[in-house]
Amino acid sequence: MRRAFGAELADALVEVRAQDGPVALAGWVAPPRFARSDASRQMWFLNGRSVRDKVLLRALKDGYRGFLFDSRQPSAFLHLSMDPSLVDVNVHPAKTEVRFRDERRLFGFLVHHLRASVARCDIATPGARLVDATLRRESRGAEFDYESAGRGLPADSTRLSVREAPSASSRSASEASIPVVAAPAVGRLEASLPAAVTARPVRAGAPLLQVARTYLVREIENGFEVIDQHALHERIQYEDLLARLRAGALESQRLLLPELVEVARSECQLLLGRVGELARVGIELSAMGESTIALHALPARLARPRVAAIVRDLVALLADERQIDAERLLEAALQRAACRSSVMSGDELDQDEMQGLLARGATLLSDQTCVHGRPTRVRFALADLERAFDRR
Repeated sequence: MRRAFGAELADALVEVRAQDGPVALAGWVAPPRFARSDASRQMWFLNGRSVRDKVLLRALKDGYRGFLFDSRQPSAFLHLSMDPSLVDVNVHPAKTEVRFRDERRLFGFLVHHLRASVARCDIATPGARLVDATLRRESRGAEFDYESAGRGLPADSTRLSVREAPSASSRSASEASIPVVAAPAVGRLEASLPAAVTARPVRAGAPLLQVARTYLVREIENGFEVIDQHALHERIQYEDLLARLRAGALESQRLLLPELVEVARSECQLLLGRVGELARVGIELSAMGESTIALHALPARLARPRVAAIVRDLVALLADERQIDAERLLEAALQRAACRSSVMSGDELDQDEMQGLLARGATLLSDQTCVHGRPTRVRFALADLERAFDRR
């Protein structure tokens, strides 16, 4: 694996191992950051033979749903073993596709265990990538302009590039005050990722920092992490709504006055055609004329719902996926509702609110992505800071 795909991917893989009677699943899944635009790093083997079966590929995609953008393809290397009598391997000339005897049960088994394994991945964006990307940009001809800095130019040059910066020992006393950006060491750009950083705070209840009323910064063991407050709250709200839906305890909260939202006639019909399904997740609406939707109720747990935005999100979803099945529609409706009722970028939070947000996230199976698949956090190790400040 290391030789074929590199140490970074190999070190980040999470093992998958599960069994259901005569069916066994084994292999590895990669964190979403290793996803690609193509499926070249999706490898399925059935009883030792490579296959490209649509059921297996769809199960893998569903296993990453909510952890990855729909347009991206995950990386995974998986082996499925089963009794040969449970599968027909003669449905395709090249035998790359097969037909399973109990496809429904197999699909549920695969999705369940794949999702559990993906949730164990370290999904946070590693700060090493950001640091190294910055160093690469600086090393590609970045220059320091002494004139704009208000200082005299060196006698032998009009500009001093990053790579030509003299060492402190070789500069004269008059030059010692001139700021110089040191060139990154040759091997640094290819350095492997630092060891995994745990999410355990160094000090329980340590103060958190909010930056630009959007990002939360907290110290963790051997480093720190930056958290997107909207992305994290969105995931928390969605998981809460989904759990209540599955438990049959998702209640609706009626609005004091119906919220009216203007849409196109065709869009109005799209929504009215799915009224019964939307009511299952607490979204109650009706028509008020040919192009106006009246929203009467929303899920009771939503903290600060933006009603018009939720309706327009649902219209866009149905316009793009007219044949969407009921289960996927309910899931998507909850995702839109969670997104449009979460803490937003620009919302100021006090210490109790920030601590509460992180505490609630820690109770989830995974709080590392928003419902659309964006990472909720960027994690920096001390080694990343040392590279950024040229200390190693």
